[in-house]
Amino acid sequence: MGTTAYDYSPGGQAQQNAWNLEIAQKFDGGVVALVYTPRVGDKGGANDNIDTADVKTGTATDVIFKGNGGVDGLSLLAAMSKTDGMGSASDVEVRQLGVAYNFGKFAVGATRADTDQSDATDDSQVEYGITYAVSDNFSVGLLHTTADNNSAESEKVNALQVGYNLGAVSVEAYYLALSSQAGSATAADLEKIGIRMGTKF
Repeated sequence: MGTTAYDYSPGGQAQQNAWNLEIAQKFDGGVVALVYTPRVGDKGGANDNIDTADVKTGTATDVIFKGNGGVDGLSLLAAMSKTDGMGSASDVEVRQLGVAYNFGKFAVGATRADTDQSDATDDSQVEYGITYAVSDNFSVGLLHTTADNNSAESEKVNALQVGYNLGAVSVEAYYLALSSQAGSATAADLEKIGIRMGTKF
C-alpha cells in the first residue's frame, strides 16, 4: 500500500527499524499500545555502511488497539500512525480499522486503511477475507483487496490459499491474480502460484 518504498501501516516502522519504544496497557477486551520510532529507516547497520540510502531523518508515532471488545470470536483493530520530518520524502498519516469474527469453522474479516501524504498522493485500501476450516489440520481461504491511489484504475488482488498442518511441518499453496497494477489501466494482469513450507522446533 502507498507509493513510497516504506511500509507506513501502523506498527510497520517498529518492525522495520532497529530502534523503537513501545508502551502497552492490557485490559479486559484488548490492549492499547503507543509505539515511538526515533529514526525511520535506521536498520542498525549504518556504522557498517549497510544500506546508507536509508532515510534516517523522520520519526514515527503509532497508537494501536487490538482486542475482542469482550466478545468471544471477535477481533477488532483501530490504529493510527504518523510519520514526520521525512526530509525529501513525504510525511505520512495512516488510519486503519479492522474487524473479524470467527464462528465455528468459518471466519470472516475486513480491513480499511487510508493514507494521507504531504505530497497529496493519498491512498486507500480495503481488504476482505473468509476462511473455512475443513478439518483441524486443513483450511481454505479467499482474499479480495482493492487499492485506490487516485490513478486511472483501482488495483485489485484476488487470492486463494490452501493450508495443511502436518504437525511439525506445514504446507501452504496459493494462487494470486492482480489487475490494474499500481492503478494503471494499461498494465498487464498478473498471476502467481506458489507453495510455502514451514517447520516448528
